Amino acid sequence: MNFCRRIAMTGLLLLIFAGCGGSSSSSSSDTAQGAGGDTPQGTAATVVLAANDLGMHCMDREFSVFSILPPFNVIHAQVLNRGTGGLPELLDDTTIDVRYDAVNDAAGSINTYSASGPLAKTDFWDWAGQLFGTSLSNGQGLTGLYMPGDDPLDRGPQPMGFDAVDQWFSAEGIPITPVDDNGQANPFGLMRIGAFDTGGQQVGHLDVVVPVATETDCQACHKTGGIAAAQGAGWSNAADLEVQSKINILRLHDQEEQTSLEASQPVLCAQCHYSPALDLAGTGPPTALPSFSKVVHAYHAGLQNGQGQPVFTATVDGNCYQCQIG
Repeated sequence: MNFCRRIAMTGLLLLIFAGCGGSSSSSSSDTAQGAGGDTPQGTAATVVLAANDLGMHCMDREFSVFSILPPFNVIHAQVLNRGTGGLPELLDDTTIDVRYDAVNDAAGSINTYSASGPLAKTDFWDWAGQLFGTSLSNGQGLTGLYMPGDDPLDRGPQPMGFDAVDQWFSAEGIPITPVDDNGQANPFGLMRIGAFDTGGQQVGHLDVVVPVATETDCQACHKTGGIAAAQGAGWSNAADLEVQSKINILRLHDQEEQTSLEASQPVLCAQCHYSPALDLAGTGPPTALPSFSKVVHAYHAGLQNGQGQPVFTATVDGNCYQCQIG
């Protein structure tokens, strides 16, 4: 992360330390005081600051046909101690461990696992090897991280690594899904970010939202019978509308670009059209083709309906938001 982001986070420390950003030690089974996390007292000796990196992450609803984004989320955290004269001291991994764990929100919703449990929350791990060319254990994310309750069940609080350059603890690639352990949709799952001393005693915590949604889909236009499915023949009759619309997209791509994507399922869109979100190694575009974001926006921007009006508009109440993909 760049210097400006470090300053933005660290610049809040004095204000938060004097206010309500701290936390006293408590069990990870405690219930959060609000849907967005707790607001602990500022008199604690140790203060935990934590946040998701960009707001709402997105992932595919299913992965058997093609994939835009996998289950993936990022948390950054800093831990401060009230030092000499009451001034905050930023702690590092020589004196503190930081871990993330699932916690109940105010409505009782909790999300502890993504794969190893009684509910099938996603089919990502059925197709991850073919899509991303890597062998993942059940529940393991692309960067090796797990949900606290995955593979085997009840792994417990998961460690966050310390970044000496950015001076924060990070968990980059948590494979969380927007389905809680009761099978209810909840794109705003809570995680408890706990700080532990060298003896393993929890000395502070903060509950933060780790948001993820599957609202990125193309059914509104690309399902059979939809406006985008009227440009060819032999459209999919799959019972699952998400699968149906995805197959229709591959057929349309094959028709217009003379590709053979339908015969290559599952397809990772970023294999041809670069996506910075999936460039975990920072290697850059794999081909000279336009980036995924650029090609999708450029293609759809000029589309018109039967009355010669734009299919998509960029106003706040416009329909860009029905399939916003970055």
